[in-house]
Amino acid sequence: MYLIANNERIECTKAEKGADFINVYDNNNIISAFLGISNFSGFSVEGGDFTTAPLDDITQLQLAIAELAELVVGGV
Repeated sequence: MYLIANNERIECTKAEKGADFINVYDNNNIISAFLGISNFSGFSVEGGDFTTAPLDDITQLQLAIAELAELVVGGV
């Protein structure tokens, strides 16, 4: 599998895509990282698919608070 990053092919076993980053792995080792991405159009995967990165703790907490606020406001 290859991550195509701005026309550069990077051989990898996994390409993990987050909200604004891509981590590229060879087995369990990160071999490359792209941070602060605002536009993913320059990135694609050949011979596989992106893996979605798990949400970090802060994002999970923000989502839980938003859901709780909806329940409280909706119950009034």
